[in-house]
Amino acid sequence: MYRWYANSQCCYAYLHDLDTPVLPTKRDAMSSSGGWPEFIAPREVLFMHENWDRIGDKRSLASTLHGITQVQKHILRRGQILRDGMSSNRPCAAQIISWAADRKTTREEDRAYSLLGLLGVNMSILYGEGKEAFHRIQVEIIRISTDHSLFAWDPEGRIRRPGSVLADDPSYFRDCHDVVEMEPNKFIRNIKQDATKAAFTYSKSSGRHHDLALGNVDKSLRTFTVTNGGIQIWLPLTPYRDSPDVFRATLACHKDGMPMTVDFAAYKSNYYRYFGAIGPPKETSEFRQLYLASQDETLRDFTLVYNTIPFCGFSRCGTFPRPISGNSFALSATNDLMVVVYANHGTNARFAVAFGHYFGQEWAHIICEQPPRNGIWNRWQDFARQVCDQMQGVAPEHARHMAEACLSKPSLFYTKHGHFPRSVSAARVICSSLRRSSDCTIMVDIVQCSGCCAPIQWKALLVGPFYIVTCSSDYLLLPDWR
Repeated sequence: MYRWYANSQCCYAYLHDLDTPVLPTKRDAMSSSGGWPEFIAPREVLFMHENWDRIGDKRSLASTLHGITQVQKHILRRGQILRDGMSSNRPCAAQIISWAADRKTTREEDRAYSLLGLLGVNMSILYGEGKEAFHRIQVEIIRISTDHSLFAWDPEGRIRRPGSVLADDPSYFRDCHDVVEMEPNKFIRNIKQDATKAAFTYSKSSGRHHDLALGNVDKSLRTFTVTNGGIQIWLPLTPYRDSPDVFRATLACHKDGMPMTVDFAAYKSNYYRYFGAIGPPKETSEFRQLYLASQDETLRDFTLVYNTIPFCGFSRCGTFPRPISGNSFALSATNDLMVVVYANHGTNARFAVAFGHYFGQEWAHIICEQPPRNGIWNRWQDFARQVCDQMQGVAPEHARHMAEACLSKPSLFYTKHGHFPRSVSAARVICSSLRRSSDCTIMVDIVQCSGCCAPIQWKALLVGPFYIVTCSSDYLLLPDWR
């Protein structure tokens, strides 16, 4: 379709819902009036309102069209830039996709298919695939280019969707209209400059570290590909001081003259897009081979079970950041954290349990609040929000510790407790999950503290047909559900 428009001598854009010979100025005013290929590809475009009176052509209206579509004026005036294939004059993928950020179509797939010609991608049309169409387009871009801007979506942090490094929708690129791809040679020169200013190492797949090998960097940067283990790519990484599993990656593109960076979290053998890192990154960087996750994990259902909670005078105050109905809730890549607050007003004790779903691994953590000196608690919502903010940056670490405690059995069992200040009691969680299903059952109860409140290491031992899960002096005997 793009080629059909590009080969035309003149195209007429009939705006049936416009009753004045003046184009609107709002960005979403023309979101359903055709698509940007119809404006960009032809050499000549005449705009007509509902009475078929001429409004102007795309060259004379370039400034107005730029304000509506965010398409650069020189591209509107000279569409041949996009006909040059993957040349250096071509806008980067992120910038092109941003033009369709506000486009509305009857079929979800058409929103993605309208970008095929603009991006120079050839692939089959499969109506009914839904958002998978946009996912396939991104994979095809990776196959034919080395454009890092494809990973630079949501630069302002408005959506904050962790998980797959590929975007779910063109709207994720809304703020990328001024992103510019950096030539590999320039990117390599910048890396060389950084290498002379700070510690910089080169990590091979074997895990050995060497001084920065500039020849290897040059070769590695020019290729990345899609594999069954993820998107294989080499990038400069800088770990965060307070989040050892979270890294800041520098991409070969810039925005407003500044190099673009994104955060990745390491989990098992893959790296995932991540938001919520705490503290500044370290000064030491490393050039590393990564396998970026291109698929999101599935939904995880949690069910809460109570044993001694009501008998010990505790009740549930509420949940944050959203309410739940009953004792069940679901977590996913976009809703990956839930905080539940419990309180005993008789003993002036309060604690929160944070539940998380980090790229396929469930985790839980207990935070017991210090009682106020004046005896008056602040709102439980404020306590829950504080816990939620605190957990955002340490979720990768909690998930990693929980995964390490597992012996790769189909059934996972964990126990963990948090000690109440100036008390012999403790809050405890026991988490059991069937890895073959999407369900995770968690028991929250109150126990007598053993007196040893050092950091707890989870252990899981298989004895006969049962698992014995030990945590300090606590143990739990559960059936082997294999």
